[in-house]
Amino acid sequence: MTMPAQRPHRSKQDYATPAIFINAVKQLLNIEAFVFDFAADRTNAMAASYWTAMNSSLSFSATEWARRSHGGWGWLNPPYSNIGPWAARCLEVVDHGRPAGGGHIAFLVPRSEERRVGKEGRSRWS
Repeated sequence: MTMPAQRPHRSKQDYATPAIFINAVKQLLNIEAFVFDFAADRTNAMAASYWTAMNSSLSFSATEWARRSHGGWGWLNPPYSNIGPWAARCLEVVDHGRPAGGGHIAFLVPRSEERRVGKEGRSRWS
C-alpha cells in the first residue's frame, strides 16, 4: 500500500488507519477491540463508540476521556495539523485517570512529530 505524500499542515486529515496496523496494535496490547475512538467519523471509527468533529472531543474534560476509556483501551488518531492539544489531553487523562482506575489511550503519532510531541511525556505514556 502506498502511503499519502507528507505535506505538513496542508494534507488530508481524516485518513482511516489501515486495518493491518490496527490489528497489530490490538495484538500488541492484547485486546480484542478498542472501547472508544476519540477522533473519528462513521467511515473510519475503530470502536463502536466514538466522538466526531461535530462532538469536538477536545471540548470534553480529561475526566470524561478517562470515563470513556475506563476498563480498556481507547484509540486516538487525531488530525496531525495541530497535534499538540491532543497530546496534552492524553497526558491529562493519564494524570487523572490512572490513579482512579481509568483506561488507556493508544495515541497514534506520525513519526515526523514523535520527538516534538513525546519528549516530555514519553515515560508517562508508557
